[in-house]
Amino acid sequence: MTENQKTWTVKEVLRWTTAKFKEVNIDSPRLDAELLIAKVIGRDRVGVYLDYNRPLIPEERKKLRIIVRKRLNRVPVAYLLGKKEFYGLEFKVSPAVLVPRPDTEILVETALQILETGDSVLDLGTGSGAIITAVGCNFAGLQLGASDISPEALAIAQQNTKAQGLEVDFYLGDMFQPVGGKKYNLIISNPPYIPPDATLQPELKHEPQTALVTGDNGLKYLKIIIEQAPAHLHPGGKLLLEFGENQKEFVLQQLEKRGYIKVKAVEDLAGLPRMAQAQYDG
Repeated sequence: MTENQKTWTVKEVLRWTTAKFKEVNIDSPRLDAELLIAKVIGRDRVGVYLDYNRPLIPEERKKLRIIVRKRLNRVPVAYLLGKKEFYGLEFKVSPAVLVPRPDTEILVETALQILETGDSVLDLGTGSGAIITAVGCNFAGLQLGASDISPEALAIAQQNTKAQGLEVDFYLGDMFQPVGGKKYNLIISNPPYIPPDATLQPELKHEPQTALVTGDNGLKYLKIIIEQAPAHLHPGGKLLLEFGENQKEFVLQQLEKRGYIKVKAVEDLAGLPRMAQAQYDG
């Protein structure tokens, strides 16, 4: 895409961008090209095709070159768009937070099945606030809380919950530290659980590493949450905890060892064990 060419129509740019993305083995080259072009020309994906034969103006070409170059360097599309859909809702995202993923929707789905009106819920390590927002938007009458160690992430989460009209108590700090002595009916967490020596997909390298990778072979925060959650659960309170590949047996064993009951693993949409569900009666 060079300046000395007279015109570049949306159609030509779409074809060129898709081909470039294919060259570097991006998983969804056509979709990514559509989304980025739509952002640049101020349209949605349908608008890309309605404007198929329209030439891009120089300013649009300049913006597109910049954004395509970033995607070729494997910056996640969500960061380039500044938003990501999760559980049917649109969330603001930035490099300060993890990109919400469909696999994590199983935490929301399970929470909605076990909650009761008036329950209190804590989203531990909330990031963008996707989990607590999805729960709050789909179950009325809850007391909502969310914590995160990153002030930048917490600011994003506050914007996302406010955009949906939710009232959430936010706590800045590591794990349970800022929560104090408060107790909840349900604690949900998608903590860091990737081992430091794991090979990350190119896009993951652009996401906040402290929210992804942790020590003790990826088990550090899983252990902390399992150990400390009982002090923050009402009698009969429940814990939903996302974990990673090959961590199922360890997590279930640790939960049972700590005295949780009704311990089980729950599979994600791909049929893989994705999270643990447990109850603590004290």
